Amino acid sequence: MKNFFVFMVLLSLFFVVLPVLAQEETQEAQEVLTIEQVVICTSIEDRNPVGAGVVFNSNLEKLYCFTKVVGAKDTTSITHVWYFGENEVARVNLAVRSSSWRTWSSKTLGGWIGKGRVEVLSETGELLTKVEFEVQKGSESLGEAQEEEETKEVQEAPIEESTQPTTE
Repeated sequence: MKNFFVFMVLLSLFFVVLPVLAQEETQEAQEVLTIEQVVICTSIEDRNPVGAGVVFNSNLEKLYCFTKVVGAKDTTSITHVWYFGENEVARVNLAVRSSSWRTWSSKTLGGWIGKGRVEVLSETGELLTKVEFEVQKGSESLGEAQEEEETKEVQEAPIEESTQPTTE
């Protein structure tokens, strides 16, 4: 009878403690996922953003949302949700496969003019960050000196892992 009681206690612990530990590990993995950089840009070269800015010319064919994710312990994903005005126009799921990962999505403009944003969501749908932009008819991208500086900083940053580029 004593052995049966010990067996039942151990069995109960197994079914109670293990799910709690698994949940804590999942929460811990999610808590460390950080967006180190997110920019809207006109192109991607050598896995780095080019032409980063906030205001863009409507003559551009497409814009890119470049995101650098750090801290992922396991393979996970983020989602870029593109908005023009208040309308969701694209939702792109992007894999994150290491603790330092660069990835991006793109959106064809098709003559669209106005304000937009990209929301970056975690695998569970939590808003991690967002970046706003505007497309103006016939204007040049503003803040060129600042854009060049931001691009230079990105290019100088050492990142060991490669990315899985994803578009629309």
